[in-house]
Amino acid sequence: MDPKFKQPILFIIFNRPETTRKVFDRIKEAKPQKLFIAADGPRDEKEGEKELCEETRKIVADIDWPCEVKTLFRKENLGCKSAVSGAINWFFDNVDQGIILEDDCLPNKSFFTFCEQMLDKYKDDKKVMMVTGTNYLNLLEINKDYFFSQYFSIWGWATWKRAWKMYDINMSGWPKYKEQKRLGGIFKSPITAKFYEIMFDQVQNNMVSTWDIQWAYTCLFNEGLSCTPKYNLIKNIGQSGTHINTDNPKGLNLLMDTRDLELSNSENIKPIPDYSLDKIQFKNLHIKRKVFDYYLYAPLIPLARKIRSLRNYKNITKSILYGVILRIPLRKNRSTQNKLLIIKLDAIGDYILFRNFLEEVRKSEKYRDYKITLCGNELWRNLFENFDKDFVDDVIWVSPIKFRKNPFYIYKIIRKIKKAGFDIAINPMYSKTLQTDVLMKASGATEKYQWGEKFFTLSDKYQFEFNINKEFFEKLLNKKIEIKSPNFVNIPQLDLKLPEKFAVIFTGASDPKRRWGLKNFSQIAKIINQRYDYKIVLVGGEKEELDTETINMTGKTSLTELVNIISKAKILISNDSSPVHVAIATKTPAICISNGNTFGRFTSCPNDIFDKIEYVYPDTVDDHSFKENFDRFYFGSTVNINEITPEKVLPVIEKILK
Repeated sequence: MDPKFKQPILFIIFNRPETTRKVFDRIKEAKPQKLFIAADGPRDEKEGEKELCEETRKIVADIDWPCEVKTLFRKENLGCKSAVSGAINWFFDNVDQGIILEDDCLPNKSFFTFCEQMLDKYKDDKKVMMVTGTNYLNLLEINKDYFFSQYFSIWGWATWKRAWKMYDINMSGWPKYKEQKRLGGIFKSPITAKFYEIMFDQVQNNMVSTWDIQWAYTCLFNEGLSCTPKYNLIKNIGQSGTHINTDNPKGLNLLMDTRDLELSNSENIKPIPDYSLDKIQFKNLHIKRKVFDYYLYAPLIPLARKIRSLRNYKNITKSILYGVILRIPLRKNRSTQNKLLIIKLDAIGDYILFRNFLEEVRKSEKYRDYKITLCGNELWRNLFENFDKDFVDDVIWVSPIKFRKNPFYIYKIIRKIKKAGFDIAINPMYSKTLQTDVLMKASGATEKYQWGEKFFTLSDKYQFEFNINKEFFEKLLNKKIEIKSPNFVNIPQLDLKLPEKFAVIFTGASDPKRRWGLKNFSQIAKIINQRYDYKIVLVGGEKEELDTETINMTGKTSLTELVNIISKAKILISNDSSPVHVAIATKTPAICISNGNTFGRFTSCPNDIFDKIEYVYPDTVDDHSFKENFDRFYFGSTVNINEITPEKVLPVIEKILK
C-alpha cells in the first residue's frame, strides 16, 4: 500500500477500546495523510461509560506517522442518529471524498485500495452514490472484480460530498413516494419493496432512532447504486455497533475474505444494478436472519407505529388486543354524512398549542355544516368546557391510561366511536401513537387525514408544536390561517383573592427528571420578593411548600383557575412546559427551566410567537446547536435539570423584569 495513502478517512468511535484498537491498527497500516476522528459523548445514565469513552479516545491519540488529524469529540451524548450523521456532515465540510469506518468494522487490507480506486473512478458518475467494503454473497465466486447493488451497507464504506449533500435525515418525501408506490418501480422483488417500506415507515414514525436507513432512502430515491467488491472486505467484530442496541445485529457472523482483491485496470463496469446478485444478498442478509422478523410482523405495523421493538411481548399483545376489539361486530350508525371526528389525546400543554384551531375548523367553509365530534383527553376537560365547547357538537372523553390497560374500557370507547360513525377523521398529532391509530381505524371514516399520509408532509421537522399544528390545519382547510400565536379569549374573571403584584412559581413536573429542586425555587422566590416587592403565588399539581412566604395554591386550582392566575402575573417561573404554554397564550412573561426535554418542539418558543419567554438549560444543552438538541432530545432528556443553578436563572429574571 502507498505509504502516503491520499484518501481521507473518518473514524467513528464511542465506548469500546478493544474493537477500536483493532480497527485503528488497520488504519495505522494504511497511514492516511488525513484522518478525522469523531466520538459521541458518554450517556449520563450508563455507569462507567465516561471512563470507557476516555480510554477509547486515548487509543486513537497514538498516531506515529505524518498525518493531518482533526477531531470532533462530543462532551454529551447525541445518540446514534445525530452523532453519526453529524460526524459525516463535519467530514464532508472538510473534504470532497473519503472513507468512513466505525469502531467495530475491521477492514481487509484490500479495502483501502478498493475504496481509493473506486472513489477516483466514479467521482463524477452521479448514479454511483457510495462504495462499500461489504458484500453478503457468503464467499460466492463471481467473474468480475465488483458489481453495482441496491444494498447500501455502511460497514466500511466511502462516498463523495456530492452524494452526501443529498442526505435527507427526515425522509421528507417518503409519504408521497409511498402513496405513489415508488419502491415497486425500484425493486423487481415485491418482498424487497415491502421490506424497505416497513423500514422507512419505522424511521418516519420514530420507532427507531438511526441514520443509515435514511442514507439508503436517499440513495434509492436518487436512483443511486453502491459499488460492491467481489469479496467481502469487512468483518464486524462487535457484539453491537457504535450506538446499536440489539442483541443480534444483522450479518454479525459474516465472513471476511482474507484474499487480496487485485483490480484489473482495464475493467470498466457500467453502473447498472445486478439484480441476480442482489437477490442472493437479500436472502443471505434478511431471510436467514431475525431482521426479517420485521416483514413477518408487517400486518401489525398500522397498529404499532410507536412500538420501538416489535419483539416486545407486552406491546405485541396490546396490538393484538386492539385488533381483536376492533373486529368485534357492532351496529354502526347508518348516517355518517357530514360527520367529522377530531382525535386529540395529547397532554395539557399540547392541547393549549392546538385548541385555537378548533374555531378555525368550525368556521371554515369546508366543515361549517359538519357535525364535529372531538375525541379528547379528559385531563384538559375543564379547560375545554370553559373556553372551547362552542366549537364542537359532541365530545367523547378518553382516559389514555385506561385506554392502554383496561380491555373493557377500550371496548367501551371503540364502541362509542364505531356506533357514532364518521365519514372524515383527522389526527393532527405529529408523533402518532398506537392509541390514536386504533381510534382512527374505529371511526370507519372513508377519509382520514394525519401526518405522513396523502399530502400531509411536514415542510420542516424543526418546528415549535404550535407551528406544526398550524401547518396541519392549513393543509386540511386548504387556506392560510392568520393566527400568529396561541391565545385565550374572554378569560373568566374569578375571585381568587390575588395580590396586585405577584410572580407565579410552578414547581410541578410530570417527570421527576424535570423537577428543579425546591431549594432552588425558594432562593429565587426570596430574591424576587426582596428586589421587586412581588408576592409569590405557588401553584402546581401536588401539595408543596417553599422555604419562604408564599400564597400556596398547589393542588387547589383547576386548569381554568390556573389560566386566570397566570394571565394576571408579572412573571411565571416553571420547570414544566405546560404552564409556559399558558403564559404564551396569555402573553405573560415567563421563564422555563428545562433539562432539554422535547427541545424545540415544546420548548424554545420562537420570538415571532411571543418574545417574552426565556428558556434556561444546563450548560450541556447550551453547548449544542438548535438542530442537534432537537434530534438528541426528541424522545426526552436524561440530563440532570439541577445542573442549573439559581445564579444562572437570576440574570434572566432581571432581563425580563427590568
